[in-house]
Parts: sequence; structure tokens; C-alpha cells
Amino acid sequence: MAEDAASTDPLVPTHTKAWYYSQHGNADDVLKLDPNWPLPQLKDDQVLIKVIAASLNPIDYKRMNGLYKNYDPHLPKTVPGFDVAGVVVSVGREVTKVKVGDEVYGDINEEGVTNLKALGTLSEYTIAEERLLALKPPNLSFIEAAAIPAAIETAYEGLERAQFSAGKSILVVGGAGGVGHFVIQLAKHVYGASKIAATSSTEKLELLKKLGADWAIDYTKEKIEDLTEKFDVVYDTIGEPDRALKAVKEGGKAVTIVPPGLPPVIFFVLTSKGSILDKLRPYFENGQVKPLLDPNTPVPFSQLIQAISYIETSRATGKVVVYPIPTPQRSEMAEDASSTDSSIPTHTKAWYYSEHGRPADVLKFDPNWPLPQLKDDQVLIKVIAVSLNPVDYKRMHGEFKDTDPHLPVVPGYVVAGIVVKVGGEVRKFSVGDEVYGDINEHGLSNPKILGTLLEYTVAEERLLAHKPSNLSFIEAASIPLALELLETANEGFEHAQFSGGKSILVLGGAGGVGSYAIQLARHVYKASKIAATASTAKLQLLRDLGVDLPIDYTKDNFEDLPQKYDLVYDAVGQGDRAFKAIKEGGKVVTIVPPGHPPAIFFLLTSKGSILEKLRPYFESGQVKPILDPKTPLPFSQLVEAISYLETSRATGKVVLYPISSP
Repeated sequence: MAEDAASTDPLVPTHTKAWYYSQHGNADDVLKLDPNWPLPQLKDDQVLIKVIAASLNPIDYKRMNGLYKNYDPHLPKTVPGFDVAGVVVSVGREVTKVKVGDEVYGDINEEGVTNLKALGTLSEYTIAEERLLALKPPNLSFIEAAAIPAAIETAYEGLERAQFSAGKSILVVGGAGGVGHFVIQLAKHVYGASKIAATSSTEKLELLKKLGADWAIDYTKEKIEDLTEKFDVVYDTIGEPDRALKAVKEGGKAVTIVPPGLPPVIFFVLTSKGSILDKLRPYFENGQVKPLLDPNTPVPFSQLIQAISYIETSRATGKVVVYPIPTPQRSEMAEDASSTDSSIPTHTKAWYYSEHGRPADVLKFDPNWPLPQLKDDQVLIKVIAVSLNPVDYKRMHGEFKDTDPHLPVVPGYVVAGIVVKVGGEVRKFSVGDEVYGDINEHGLSNPKILGTLLEYTVAEERLLAHKPSNLSFIEAASIPLALELLETANEGFEHAQFSGGKSILVLGGAGGVGSYAIQLARHVYKASKIAATASTAKLQLLRDLGVDLPIDYTKDNFEDLPQKYDLVYDAVGQGDRAFKAIKEGGKVVTIVPPGHPPAIFFLLTSKGSILEKLRPYFESGQVKPILDPKTPLPFSQLVEAISYLETSRATGKVVLYPISSP
């Protein structure tokens, strides 16, 4: 490592995979892939972003063709790309608005065509000033978010410059394009236009109406300058300012985003601002303003040349987004899980062990672990975050070797990530979906060799669920835990036939399972009374989770208390004592072996359907993941993270993020 963007964190690389050009020309002539582009030093007001998706704009190919070379001195090497959606992996010392792990989006070039950056967004990592970014709306995927920044900021700034306001009419020339479709939506939902007209080709007229246009004009049949009706504002997105002026009312204004745009037409070059995205966030979150994606979206990173050539035709409807990012070199490709898509590698970076023992003694890192062939019922996932569970270190120690004969093993049960490929029989998910789940269907019986502590993993469709839109990947990864989290808690209630009006005591209420058992008892099963045990320092957490009676196990023996319960949920391995705290006819559930009868002991069968069933409780905020204060820990610190988990001092869940090379 050297002094660069990752100088204080060995997790973040000094170099990145990137597309670049070293001379001006057409994409197919000048674009090349560099697997080792150097990252510049991170400035105090900047953030380093792991790029998840990047959208294309006409300025990308115009810049590449040399149209702005008088303002754009960056050659011999330039990485194209303005728009980004991704995850923050490092921040400068003056950054206060975003933090590591935040999902962000923005246009990273502040001044539209002047002083453009040499490092754009069509790379594995990029750098941007904090002021140019905004937090990604939780209801938008990375693909959708990447489609927004430059286009909507341009749409918004043009409307502001034209002093557009409620009650005015507008004509949008090129209403089905990247900027035009946002102008229509902003005019309708943000500015309160009295009438919206827009032009497009015949086949896109219905789309204009769906976007909110009152009058869809077929430019192949009608000329805007010949229309009898005139408008307060004409917004030209395609370069017809002279004709636009003829459609303006007396005293009205024409705006164009295509040079030269001579007066009296208002011409401007965008100044990117993250504050615009923040201002418009409510309209994205309530669904009034939506990005329009071209049917070819997403386009794999490996097909960037074809994608740029496509937008040069001006036939795109809405935005073209490149995803997933990055691509391996062609030499890495072979027949495997990615045999039909050259943007997905045949090998992945992974932690593994080839003998049983303590993490510090047996865990090793392999930069080239082979990916298996994708089966018809499976999906390939780009791993974003992974949570740890006690089963991870117990399996590593060899406690389950009678039912787990596999060595070497990539550990990890739980994943939150993005689908990058689907098998032939997969119906619930598509490429680009954000998913989470426990990839081992039967907890201790024949768990998989390929776990989740790697850059890519494979899982059966039935084990996964769509990530709740209001949860980050870090939060989502903390939920679907093999033996210690939500599914275990829920199965325990089902086994014990727990229902509304009953009382419950949770042993270990501040832990991974216990914290969810409390919340499920409160919000899903409507318990009449909830008690839970924890150490002195964690009693307030129990109250915050919804506990009526927090019990300090360092001062009170729960079995000696006068109150008895319909159900005792043992998450720590005190089944014998638990029986002394139940009512006559009550039940004890334990998740810690051996769990002798009459205690109800069970091992989890992972099901994505459980996560789907409980999704409304996450989205409403009634059930929330509890993260240990040390979360997130970088992928490079896996050994330390597992060792910490072994101390049993964690409060809530320990999550590794981001997942990349140590």
C-alpha cells in the first residue's frame, strides 16, 4: 500500500478496474479496459465510492469524440462517466454528511463541460466531493438511482432558469429522453404546471401520457412551431431552439440544453449539486417522480462500447445504465456460472479454512476461489455485506464435523447483495434485484462448501427474499441468520404455539436471537407481557426493544422470581433453569444443543418465505435490526471479527462490510 485513497485502510485498494480512452474518437476505436488504474489520494472533502451502477449520458460520447477538448485537458488517459450509484468505503477528514457504508448517488463532475475529472464513474471505484452526492432513496435500486443525477439536475436547473411556477404551461421537446422525461414529471408534481405538452415519435406517445403529459405530440406528423397553442415555457432537450422560440407565448421563455443556444434562448451548462437530489428526495420516495429505464438496461460493464454506441443513435427511451461493475479481464473467463455473460468472473476472492481450529490459526485468503456452475434453481449474488453467527466459529472449530465433512470451506451463512445472474428455472428474482437470506437450508446438516465470506456466492432461489427497501445492506445482512436470528426466533414461536395474550421470558434478550424474539413477541404475536434477561449495561436496550420487565442476570436468578410465563425462550443454553420459570402448561424453547425433552429444541430450516412474511414489520419500522457498536467491520478484519464474536460480548449483530479484497 501507498499514500492514496486507501492509505489508512488495507481493505480499500490503491488501484481500480476502469474503462478509459487515451485519444479522442468513437467508442469502438478508443475505449480500453485497464485492470490496474491508480486511485488518486483522497482529499479532505471527498469520499471513495464502490461503484455499483453507472448511467450513460450524451455528454459521455461527445466528450470522448473530442467536442469539449478545449475545456477538457485530460489525456492521454480519461475514465468516462458522470453518474454513479454506489457505497461509501472511505471518507475524507472534513466529510460530515455521509459515512462508510452509506448508499449514495450523484453526478461527480461539478461543472458540466469545464474542468472535467480524469477519473469518471465507469470504474470499480471512484472519488467524488461530498457536496455532489446525496443519500440514495431507500425505495430505489442502485440501477434506478444511477439513472437520475445528471438528467434530473439538468431538468430541474432548466425549469429554475426559466422561472417556471405553478399555473404555467410547458412544452417539452424530446419528452421521452433522459432529461425530457424528468422535465415532464417535475413540471407536473413539483411545480404544478397547468398544462404539459411533449413531443416524441409515434411509438412513444403513450409513454408521454403515462409520465404526465396532457398533450402528446407526434413530431413525425406535427411541427411544434405550427401549433396554434403557445406555451409559457418551451424546454428543448434535443437542439431545436429556433423552432422552440416559435412555440413560446409572448413574454414566455425557451430553454435549451444543447449548444450553442444563442439568446434570447436560455442556454446553460449544468452545475451539479447533491442538494438538488436531496430536495427532490420526497418525490422519489413517494413514487411521484420515477426514473425511466431503457429496455436494454442494465447493460453489463463488459458491453460498455456497445452501450455508448447505442445511445449515440438517439433511440434510447429513458436512461441506459451499466451494471454490474466491474468486469474481470477476458483472460479470466471460462465455462462456469458466468459462461453466457462475460461481465461475471469464474473465480472470486474468498476467505477459507482447510483444517479445523481457531480463526487466527486456520483462516486464509484466496484471491482466486473457483465459482461453481450455476444450477437452474440458483442465483449468483454479488455479496455486499455478511453477518457473523456463532455457528461460523463452532463449525470452524470442528464441533459439527460428523455432519459437515467438507474441507476446505468458505465460511458464512448469511448474505445481503445484488443478483447478477439467474438460473433457467428462477422466477422470483431478476438481475439487479437486492436480496438477502441464509444460504444454508439445513443449519448443521451438510452445510455448503461455498459460504458467504467472499465477493460472489451462489444460493437457491427459495432461500432468498427481496431486501426491504428501507434497510441498508448492512442492516439486511444482520437479519436472516442461520441459528441465531430472525428465522430461528420465528420458528421457535411456531414450535411453541405462541399467540396473542400470552406472556414470555427471553433468556439473552440483547443477543442476536433474543433481540428479535422480543420484537416479534411484541409486534407480531402481541404478547401480554415480555420479560428478558441481560447484563446491567444492556437493560436500557431491553426497554427500548419493548421489554416490560428487564432482568439483570448479574443480580437476579430469573427462576427465583415470583412471576411465571407461558413461554420461556432460551437463547443462551439454560434450558434446565428455564423450566422453573414457566407456568403450569407452559413451554420452554431452546436453540442451544443438546436441548433435552421436555424442552422444545430445533434446528433451523432456512426459508426465504419467512423473510417475505415478516417484510412488512421491517418496512414499517416495528421490527428493527440491532447492530453491534463495532459494526461494520471491514472484510480484511474477519479474523478479528470472529474472535470478537467468540467472546459473547457482542450486542446485536456483527456485520462485515464492504466485501472486497483485504
